[in-house]
Amino acid sequence: RLYDACCAMETAITNMVSSMLEQERLSPKTSVNIYVQGITAFFYHVLIGLQSGATQNSADQELLLRGLLKRWLQEN
Repeated sequence: RLYDACCAMETAITNMVSSMLEQERLSPKTSVNIYVQGITAFFYHVLIGLQSGATQNSADQELLLRGLLKRWLQEN
């Protein structure tokens, strides 16, 4: 089930990124695949951080993820 959930999440992110590119909300110089890989990498990084104690709670986890994504999406 975990694999299926991860695949579904990647599909949803791919659809979101594709839509954002069509709306010119993201730079076209970066491919959909690179955007998706970066977003999912940050997601898994933050998820593991909560489980390992690197972030203390879900609010800190959300702030970290939002900050990472904001920076990643602005730079690309």
